Amino acid sequence: MYIRRVLYDPITGAVLYVYTQHGDFEYTQPAVMAALIGYSDAACMEWTTPDSAIEAAFAETDADGKARRVNVSVDVSGDEPRLIFEYEAIEEASGDDPYEIIDILTKEAAADG
Repeated sequence: MYIRRVLYDPITGAVLYVYTQHGDFEYTQPAVMAALIGYSDAACMEWTTPDSAIEAAFAETDADGKARRVNVSVDVSGDEPRLIFEYEAIEEASGDDPYEIIDILTKEAAADG
């Protein structure tokens, strides 16, 4: 079985929780799962089979294999909710400076808030 869910605030579109499950498990209704993890008022977008476009959009690397940060929100202004993806490149260490990775990780942590 496969499930990808995006739990989001139905008023603002802010994404609250994203997860994917693969394997042998019992299906749990989205509202039940949302309540179990503390988001009882959340709306849910759900895929029960892998969608190649959605999987590519969520991938942590782009088509060229470069690392990226994936930010997702939900546009709730229309009749149907729609995923909005924004991407940020992730710096890669050159390998020349052993302390360079500390600077990169510090920037990443600051970007995460």
